[in-house]
Amino acid sequence: MRYLVGTDNNTWRLPDAIQAAAAGDTIEFQAGYSPVVDGIAISKDLHFEGKVTLAEGGNQNFTNVITGKFNINQQANVTFENIWICYGVERTNIINCKEQAEVSLINCVLENSQTDGEVYPLIYAENESKVVLKNTTIMENPKLYIKSYIESSKLELDNCVFQDCKLIIDNVDFKVNNSTLQTGDGNAINAAGCNVEIVNSTIKGCDKDKEYPAVWLDKSTASIVSSRILQPGFSAAICVKSGSGLHSEGNEFTSIKVEDAKATFKNTVIREGAMIQDESAACILGEWNILGESEDKIDLGIMNRSVVYGDTLTLNHVNSPNIRMTEDSIFSVKELKHNGGEVSELNIEAEEGCKTYYPKNGRASGNAGNGSEDSDKPQVSAREQLNQLIGLGSVKKEIDKMLRMVEFNQQRIAKGLEPQEQSYHSVFLGNPGTGKTTVARLIGEVLFESGAFKSDEFKLIEASEPDFISQNVGGTAQQTLALLEKAKGGVLFIDEAYALNKKDANVDFGIEAINTILKYMEDHRGEIMIIFAGYTKEMEEFLKTNPGLTSRVPNKFVFEDYTPDEIVEIGEKDLVKKQYQFEDEEYYAQQVKRAYRNSLDHSNARWIRNFNEKLLKAFANRVMNTGTEDLETITRADIDEVLAQGRYQASGKKDEDALERLQKLIGINGVKEQVNRFISLVELNHRREEQGMENSDFTLHSLFLGNPGTGKTTVARIVGEVLYQKGIISQKKFIEVSRSDLVAGYIGQTAKKTREVLESALGGVLFIDEAYSLSQGSENDFGKEAIDEILKFMEDHRKDMVIIFAGYTKEMSEFLQMNSGLASRIPHTFDFEDYTPDEIVKIGLLGLHNAAYEVDEAAYADLVKNNYSLTSDHSNGRWVRNLNEELIMVMSERVAHAEDADINQILQEDLDAVRAGNHGMRTLKSTEEGTEKVVADENGYAVPPSNS
Repeated sequence: MRYLVGTDNNTWRLPDAIQAAAAGDTIEFQAGYSPVVDGIAISKDLHFEGKVTLAEGGNQNFTNVITGKFNINQQANVTFENIWICYGVERTNIINCKEQAEVSLINCVLENSQTDGEVYPLIYAENESKVVLKNTTIMENPKLYIKSYIESSKLELDNCVFQDCKLIIDNVDFKVNNSTLQTGDGNAINAAGCNVEIVNSTIKGCDKDKEYPAVWLDKSTASIVSSRILQPGFSAAICVKSGSGLHSEGNEFTSIKVEDAKATFKNTVIREGAMIQDESAACILGEWNILGESEDKIDLGIMNRSVVYGDTLTLNHVNSPNIRMTEDSIFSVKELKHNGGEVSELNIEAEEGCKTYYPKNGRASGNAGNGSEDSDKPQVSAREQLNQLIGLGSVKKEIDKMLRMVEFNQQRIAKGLEPQEQSYHSVFLGNPGTGKTTVARLIGEVLFESGAFKSDEFKLIEASEPDFISQNVGGTAQQTLALLEKAKGGVLFIDEAYALNKKDANVDFGIEAINTILKYMEDHRGEIMIIFAGYTKEMEEFLKTNPGLTSRVPNKFVFEDYTPDEIVEIGEKDLVKKQYQFEDEEYYAQQVKRAYRNSLDHSNARWIRNFNEKLLKAFANRVMNTGTEDLETITRADIDEVLAQGRYQASGKKDEDALERLQKLIGINGVKEQVNRFISLVELNHRREEQGMENSDFTLHSLFLGNPGTGKTTVARIVGEVLYQKGIISQKKFIEVSRSDLVAGYIGQTAKKTREVLESALGGVLFIDEAYSLSQGSENDFGKEAIDEILKFMEDHRKDMVIIFAGYTKEMSEFLQMNSGLASRIPHTFDFEDYTPDEIVKIGLLGLHNAAYEVDEAAYADLVKNNYSLTSDHSNGRWVRNLNEELIMVMSERVAHAEDADINQILQEDLDAVRAGNHGMRTLKSTEEGTEKVVADENGYAVPPSNS
């Protein structure tokens, strides 16, 4: 129900509306209504909705400003939307969230207007609460150093602005996306014992003289992606310390300090300098670029038994020194680069006992380490590199055909004959990680080496849809033509080319780009190779959109997925190239193959690269924790550590054993036996697969048949937990749906809606209740469309999920006959028998005892058996739960009128009241005379009381 609050006679006052509203109701603010409240406590789920208008320049005018504070508790879930909240009383939180409550601020402004006095955090949360801010601005008072404090809770920021803020979080799961945080004093983020995730955001620190890093991580783990942490002139814009772990990817930091902690830098830019000290470890993935913009700082310090290792470190000027090393520290990279000069010009100052390993074209001065020069290796031709690629058998054959034609033409030219006309334009089809970009580069180099391209140097231009498209009329053609000219004499590789086809868009600039490309292909047939690349299905559809594409692209390369053995080979080759070795190479092979088969992410080489990155992090973590000097050997324990991430791990507690919980369920003995046999078969096949043995193809999809209340949903959840605990499915996920969750009301929408549900259940269990309802509509019913989508998905993801179809036995039998494909894809059937009267009694008593009620068990059993024998509703466990609810309602009425009554004891008179003759006849009376019932008007708004 909606409550309209405002100043008119037909609206509610805010405190009255909050008191009258029920959980789940919405309180809507009349435009211009800005109440002043001293403080409001909320302990039920409510949605407060204000109104905003757009001003000139795109700014928002908030028409509703609440002056006051809110206490949210008792697991309440409260949302404020389009509201400005301000308060200025000392020693007061504007938002105080505790007792597992949740508060969401959507498109709001939170402002502290306090001018003096003792200040409290603007937002305070504790005790497993959750604070979510979306499109929200926090305006704090920098003069009073106000802050927000979150403890033992969750905090999420999405598209937010924090002005002059200090955010202090302790033991918090903290996520930031597309937001800006700026502090005028202290740390912008001070995290202790937290899990921090920052994506696409900017964090700005205070003035360097105040000596607070913008981000302070203490005993925390943090993942920072595509973000900026800026604090010019300060020693460290971000400080990672005391056992913390940082993963940085695609970021820009002014500076960083890592103390007694671990950090991974993937394609990260440091503007001024980095300090790795006090037994810390820094792993470089891809390139770590330190610009060295501060004359007062060295580029990189590796101090006090610390390690920096990995791929490429790029430095940008000569400093004295560029790198400083102390106390047995280690520096080991595959490539050290000096932009604008030779590596030999860089200065590395290292104390005795420090070690450096990097390829050198001249020893860097001041190097006291024991690194050795790389021997000159013979260059491998592009043709040889192609042949050395793992897998891709059919692609290599097609490439050989193309290259033979090049050689054939060269021989004809040598004899003075006309060469046969040849077009190099190609389409690359395949899933991610199958080597399309790598092959494009190599095939281009081979053609260049053979003289097929008339250019002085080899060119490979990679482009995607944004590189071609301009929003200006005629701009797309000019932009596309410029790219083509740039790639002339080489290769233009268009990734995800199907994105150029906008299909139903009102203005499709992609067509303009395609037409420009087609004309250029025709005019410059032998002068450029254009490769259209993308996923197979989407690319096949893309080629059909324009007949000119198919006719002008004669070469089709299908990049097949790598086999598990090839995945292992790629992974081993990658690690050996990085100078690592295995304690047990066969163990690595077995575990990688098993993990890849069970993974939902079949991104081929991309998957194994990610796996190896996790493995090297686990390896580095072990090395630093144990102090071992072996920096090369990957152990079985390292591999086990990676495989355990995100997986079930037994804690030894009996209540976590799902099979044991199944056995404790009342009745359904036949189902228990069926489940045990099912789990044993699945586990046997899983163990055989782990040992490299072939299995007959099997699937886990099942039928649960039986009357209502027989425990089908409960057992399905337990089966899902068992499969997860045994490592059969990858996620502890149970999605329960019915017909309304799958079927839409319009043509073409059901397949999309069903597919979204199916994809959400990947890796877990999808439970479709009353599945027969999908086939019980009219001849043109969309339920059949849902069934067809489910069948296709089941076939494509045989081992990626479990689908359980549940329903009454008779109706489900008719359902299976509607489509022969269903029965053939669901090999397992579980028959849920009805409960006996004695079992019904046990279920009822268990429900009462779990709720701490006491009852004479013999009298209760007599009541249950008597009523169950007379009723026509044999819904098993559901029936007795309903009876218990009626019994507790009767008891509640009795004790409400007797202050000294035992509120936990069900008496004989309560049992007598719900016997068959009186069952359902009693109603609760209001204990407050004159209380008005809240009713709604014709527009759905709650009508205020007459004295409102």
